[in-house]
Amino acid sequence: MLALSVAATAAAVGWVYLVVGHGGYWRTSQWLPPAGAGPGTLGRWPDVVAIVPARNEAELLPVTLPALLGQDYPGALRVIVVDDASSDGTAEVAAGLGRGSARTLRVVAGTAPPEDRWAGKVWAMAQGLAAAGPGAGYVLFTDADIAWAAGTLRELVAAAEGDDRDLVSQMALLRTATGWERVVVPAFVYFFAQLYPFRRVNVPGSRTAAAAGGCMLVRRDALDRSGGLAPIRGALIDDVAMGAMIKAHRGRCWLGLSRQVVSVRPYPALADLWQMVARSAYTQLNYSAPLLAGTLAGLLFLYALPPVAAIAGLAAWLGSAPAALAAGAGLAGWALMAVSYLPMLRLYRLSPLRAPGLPLIALLYAAMTADSARRHYAGAGAQWRGRANRTRLRLLPGEERQRKGDPVTISVQGVVARGKGEPVEVTTVLVPEPGPGEALVDVQACGVCHTDLHYREGGITADFPFLLGHEAAGVVEQIGAAVDGIKPGDHVVLTFIPGCGICRWCRQGLHHFCAEGPRITRGPQLDGTFRRRDRDGVAVGAFCMIGGFAERTVVDQASVIVIEKDIPLDLASLVACGVPAGVGAARYRARVKPGDSVLVVGCGGDGMNVVQGARLCGATNIIAADIVPAKLDWAREFGATHGVNARGEDLTSAVLELTAGIGVDHAFVCIDPPETLLPAFRATAKGGNVVITALTSDAVTEIKIPPLELLLTQKAIMGAVYGFASPRLQIPALLTLYRKGSLKLRELVTRRYRLDEINSGYADLEAGKNLRGVVVFDP
Repeated sequence: MLALSVAATAAAVGWVYLVVGHGGYWRTSQWLPPAGAGPGTLGRWPDVVAIVPARNEAELLPVTLPALLGQDYPGALRVIVVDDASSDGTAEVAAGLGRGSARTLRVVAGTAPPEDRWAGKVWAMAQGLAAAGPGAGYVLFTDADIAWAAGTLRELVAAAEGDDRDLVSQMALLRTATGWERVVVPAFVYFFAQLYPFRRVNVPGSRTAAAAGGCMLVRRDALDRSGGLAPIRGALIDDVAMGAMIKAHRGRCWLGLSRQVVSVRPYPALADLWQMVARSAYTQLNYSAPLLAGTLAGLLFLYALPPVAAIAGLAAWLGSAPAALAAGAGLAGWALMAVSYLPMLRLYRLSPLRAPGLPLIALLYAAMTADSARRHYAGAGAQWRGRANRTRLRLLPGEERQRKGDPVTISVQGVVARGKGEPVEVTTVLVPEPGPGEALVDVQACGVCHTDLHYREGGITADFPFLLGHEAAGVVEQIGAAVDGIKPGDHVVLTFIPGCGICRWCRQGLHHFCAEGPRITRGPQLDGTFRRRDRDGVAVGAFCMIGGFAERTVVDQASVIVIEKDIPLDLASLVACGVPAGVGAARYRARVKPGDSVLVVGCGGDGMNVVQGARLCGATNIIAADIVPAKLDWAREFGATHGVNARGEDLTSAVLELTAGIGVDHAFVCIDPPETLLPAFRATAKGGNVVITALTSDAVTEIKIPPLELLLTQKAIMGAVYGFASPRLQIPALLTLYRKGSLKLRELVTRRYRLDEINSGYADLEAGKNLRGVVVFDP
């Protein structure tokens, strides 16, 4: 009883914090201010385009669409319905409803999501946005089940304009017509507000960000400034992702409640409500087993423990101090919990007598959340309105190394690094058949990149043995279960950062920041297992989760980008790493503009592509610096206007002389930052950019730049991985430039090698003989 009393006291203290200090989440106080008196309030009312993604909504549209088209809004309003591959005549119903309206209605026939991991609904929204074109001041994203009171849009726009908000969102009032709806729905909104306290969302500068998907009014320029919908392309919870994206770009958000925005979607049975919650609960937890465990434990601790302690203490007839404490603390926690639920019950016009039952509802939500995780690990994923999103298995810590019984069926020749500094060897590697979400790729070409040498020398990892190679292209030979958008026979490029599609970065379209990125140095599959083996049965890691120096390799679909079949695969392999790293650094990180001046220190694979990236951006003066004269000659072929031998001349002085003492607008350090950063920094003009693309050993922990010099010159020093842009955006764009003749790929290849010549390839790389060597496999 003592332990129970202590735990109950802790839970009661937790409830004191939640009620007093957690952003007032339980208060239903966030409402739009009243709109102005008339159309003259704003002067000219901005144009609005409403986008309605609709999948099999023929039954609900006759109820909801006329209310949207009939909005009492003084400005121009266009409505776009995106028919998301419906099978019930949704498009025809929408078109018929539009014919009798004074507002403009357009029905867009949606297409299947492309092969770069768009979530279905977000892809439908993006198609609607594309159809809208430029011009509208605001975009209203709403759902097909949302019915609007006549003046709601006017109030939303007035609030956005009057309070200078880039995103105004209202939580729709959900249906509570059935018994189970009255149990589950108010708690759904209550728990959502507990996760994302509305008052915190509404504070500019606060980290808390969210929105409600049924009603999101977004300023078009804020949406464009954030990159459109591409940054949240993989988001299954698009509303929260939208709020986070707008806030990440310093936008001002507002989220609140409404009685004018109403969902008419029925949930007649518990199974329907269970599906509504379970489809996204584990997604909300980032598919994290530790977060799942913590969430379930938290629900039990905060919601189940107080009534259990109260009942147990009272059952003991308060016969001891611990029993009395357990009863008192339990009742206090239970009472605070019930009181915090009363405003939500009042919003939904339900009896306050339901409040003490919140612990039982919390247990129901715990079961739904656990079932959401079960579905994920079973490969079912998030299923909604006929579409399934199957996501990969994540193992718990300690389950990462291969388990006995995993199938190993394919014997290939591959390049394995056995230990730090040892020569690599071409040896037999046993590769597994592809599992769920994976593809077996017949590798046709893999670039010889200096990053492999860093790994071989132990500068990045100590986890040997390692199957090397990461700049690879090939042909899909076989796919596992639950693979979307990839089929046998596809020509593909493999990306060295997978882009899991579910972490916070991937949900914003920033795949180069993927949370899985740090694990590429250890070499497991994306699901956390080590399933490759050498002939002795020793587990072998795969460099960057790829292991491209092998005749065949198994990768997660997140590492695969399908390309056109007319592009030579030996050239396509180059856009897996070196080309986007260099071209992207110029285009996306430094944002080189026409007329700018550029310095590139180190004209290897990255550096030469920085040169041609600067040329593509319209730079006027491009100064190449290297200690190998041949590379300076090559640099001129790729667009350099000047060459500086960094060994024979003082780099800073030479650059200042070429720029009339001003320095360059952008300097790129593509080799040995400890030695080259300071000279490049001092060769950069005031207010310029210094971009580091070179990989260094993790033993290098500092680079010296005089702080006063940094302060007074106001220069920016920044890093760029993968060119500071998603490979899923860059790689197709780069191949388009190649097909147009604007991007040099064939000229990058100095020599082609057989797999058994890999040590010669590394030797030529270290000697500076190659711009880029490529290992080409026999077809």
